[in-house]
Amino acid sequence: MKLRTQLLIAVAVILLLPWAGYRYVLELDASLRENQSRTLAAQARAAAAVISANFPHGESEEEVKQVVVATKTIFADSANSATNIVLDGYADDWPKAKSSSASLVLGDNKLKPVSIANVDAAQVQIRALRRESTLFLFIQVQDSEAVYHNVQRDPLASGDRLLIRVPDPDDENRVRNHVVSPVAPGDVQTRFAGKKVDGVVPINTSPDINAFWEDTTEGYNIEIEMPLPALRSGFGVAVGDVDTQDDESTNVTWTGTFDPADKLDTGTLLYTDPQIEQSVNDALPVCGQLSFFDNERWLLANAQHPCEDSARRTNVSDQNFFEAILQRLFEQFIEYPYSVELDLEPVNGRLTNLPEVTVSVRHARIDEINKIMAIHPVERDGHSAGFVLLEQETDSVRSLTTQALVKLFSLTILVAFATSLSLLIYAVILSWRIGRLRDHTVRALSDKGEVITPPVSRAGDELGELSRGLGSMLSRVQAYTEYQKTLAARLTHELRTPLSVVRTSVEAADSTQDHQLQELLQRARSGSDQLALILQSLSEAHNLESMIADVEFERIDMGEFAQVAAEAYASVYSPRRLIESEVPAESAFVSGNTDLLRQLLDKLVANAVEFSEGEGPVVIAVVAEKDTVTLSVVNTGSELPKDELDLYSPMTSIRESGATESVEEGGVRSPHLGMGLYVAKLIADKHDGKLVAENLDYVVGVQVSLVLSRLE
Repeated sequence: MKLRTQLLIAVAVILLLPWAGYRYVLELDASLRENQSRTLAAQARAAAAVISANFPHGESEEEVKQVVVATKTIFADSANSATNIVLDGYADDWPKAKSSSASLVLGDNKLKPVSIANVDAAQVQIRALRRESTLFLFIQVQDSEAVYHNVQRDPLASGDRLLIRVPDPDDENRVRNHVVSPVAPGDVQTRFAGKKVDGVVPINTSPDINAFWEDTTEGYNIEIEMPLPALRSGFGVAVGDVDTQDDESTNVTWTGTFDPADKLDTGTLLYTDPQIEQSVNDALPVCGQLSFFDNERWLLANAQHPCEDSARRTNVSDQNFFEAILQRLFEQFIEYPYSVELDLEPVNGRLTNLPEVTVSVRHARIDEINKIMAIHPVERDGHSAGFVLLEQETDSVRSLTTQALVKLFSLTILVAFATSLSLLIYAVILSWRIGRLRDHTVRALSDKGEVITPPVSRAGDELGELSRGLGSMLSRVQAYTEYQKTLAARLTHELRTPLSVVRTSVEAADSTQDHQLQELLQRARSGSDQLALILQSLSEAHNLESMIADVEFERIDMGEFAQVAAEAYASVYSPRRLIESEVPAESAFVSGNTDLLRQLLDKLVANAVEFSEGEGPVVIAVVAEKDTVTLSVVNTGSELPKDELDLYSPMTSIRESGATESVEEGGVRSPHLGMGLYVAKLIADKHDGKLVAENLDYVVGVQVSLVLSRLE
């Protein structure tokens, strides 16, 4: 595996940093949500204790149950002081809420149902809103035909009407019915019947109650503004429907929260208790809402800490493009556990779908907002007085989590990118340095094996030390090579002078007639010739090394070349040794120099003749293949040793020659200097060929082959 690949793997490992950061943030988020659950449970417990000290204001639980009857109750939502409601008969200025909305249908929400046979009764929907000490009512009536008041028929009411029943402020045992019955759409003056005086019932106006009547395509709307009655006081609303102005009062069909025929019947007005809301205000968490319900699930207190959109999600204007994309991705990927979709909004002030109340913390998704809810019972004097529902949006925590994750992920990505880039740059520089060292090392040796410029580096690291080590080693190799190259010249120079002295002395003593002296002189002359032969061989090898660099190549037919050479060798070595040739019928061309190849063949044939034994011939063979041409010289005789030796080094001889030829009668053996294969190897390398020496497997002998590339 290359160093660059190893560094790339290391960079890939660094990319695990963002994943580790992601896992860390998820664990941090789980811990935050767990702490949030515990904190919310503690806040719910504290709020339950506060409410227990303020509820139910001296009344017993049984008394509250008797007063609050679902079918006779109107719940008024709370509105802040900034809410501006204009009496115009339209609900577009009313805050959006459904906790105070109640649908009243004929026969429902009445203690005494009336017959609906052959009667086109009105359907009524009531909304109530409390703002400080003021009560607002919005009554939407679906009626096929609105019948207006005719003062000639009845001074109080003769058409469709609205009846508001409240306790009589002058007599606590009586009730007062305020009537809204207009003669035309618009502002309506509210009236009520006073106490009978001298047999006459006066019709009084209600200055504190303002009303507005507006016709609609489906019927009409009535909008009321009046003083806020006391909490849980007797209060009821009933809509009277008549079909024509000729109808008597007994033909009025009533739909509402009380029976107008029963003078003691009344409904109940509920709204949240400001005292309780004020007492639990300090227990509210950020983006939280506290609701207090009694045992019948009626909402008795509702306090909340408004949560701005900026608290729910990160302000992306402070983020760059990359962080904004990460923010969106993490908001999609991070999942938060929540229970089934719950709708915990009270309807007409009452909660109907909450499971059994226990001390618990649960996650829910309401109106596409993730929330965490803590439920805690409220006890008073050892009895249950209701429960506290404390809610907090988890989107704020989720926003903090995703924001932290974005920052951490951005940082880790930046660090990983910077580290990866640094490692890549380092890998490129390191690879470049190693490649440069390799190139310098390769270029330090010429084609002849000579050291030209050894690599030298001044760097203080390991690569610098390696470069200097290689330079030192190549310098020593260069010195040894120079020594070997000059060895032959030095030996030749040193031996020529004593050789001349020996020859001169032998020639001077040759004039004597002493037979024994002549024999000694003959041996001295033979030794002198051997020394001359050694000097000649060394000189030839040295001159050949210098000559090879300047030769020119030509196109040579190796078959014809081997055939001509074999005929020449046959005349030279006959009758001492038989020379044969085996050449292919087709042409086998190579690129080479004829003189060099002839010298190579001279050395191979001379070795073959010298080491041949018996009567076996020396064979010069050419084998042509598709891409190569092989020139081989084969002889029988002594084999090459099986030990791995450098056959092509100069002055190396490992076989005993098979022929013993005296120069003269003295029978002195001609020396074998081991220069033949060395010279042949030089010539083969010059031709980009391969010289192979091997023993024969079918007979005792040796084959030396030159393998060259074949020309087309």
